[in-house]
Amino acid sequence: MNAQYNRPLRKLAAGDEVQGETARRTGVYTLVHEDSSTGSTKQSAPSVEFPKRSNKSGFTLIEVLLALSIIAIALTALLKAISQNVETTRRVKEKTVSHWVAMQGVAMIQLNLLQINQSQETTQDTTMLNEHWYWRAKVSSTPQKNIQKIVISVSTEKSGPFREELQAFRYVP
Repeated sequence: MNAQYNRPLRKLAAGDEVQGETARRTGVYTLVHEDSSTGSTKQSAPSVEFPKRSNKSGFTLIEVLLALSIIAIALTALLKAISQNVETTRRVKEKTVSHWVAMQGVAMIQLNLLQINQSQETTQDTTMLNEHWYWRAKVSSTPQKNIQKIVISVSTEKSGPFREELQAFRYVP
């Protein structure tokens, strides 16, 4: 018998063996039956073996529902994180621009481009980054004779609330 038929590949049934490297690649098998009483082997005609179908193929309804619930929970958490990120980014932008508006007001007062009397409050408006901003400025005295305190509050609404506050000082000769 040829040497390639002496190597068993896979058991098909009790005593039957599939042999040959070509059979492994092509799916066409030659059955070799070994007679246990005489020890001889008998070769049958080539046959094609199809994989056995299992009754347990696919997913059960519970597995699908569990997978969908896990995905739903994960997506909910992801949407919440994205929402918080958007809100945080919006708030940081608002605080940054309001600081710029307040610094612009301080610069105008320190350069005497805007005259404000002590203990008097004035409201001004400005446009920055295509947004309309309102700011209130108040100048007050300090324990130092020639130093004045400037307090600038910023809002996006004319009536307020003026939340963002910046304090600065100026020297008056």
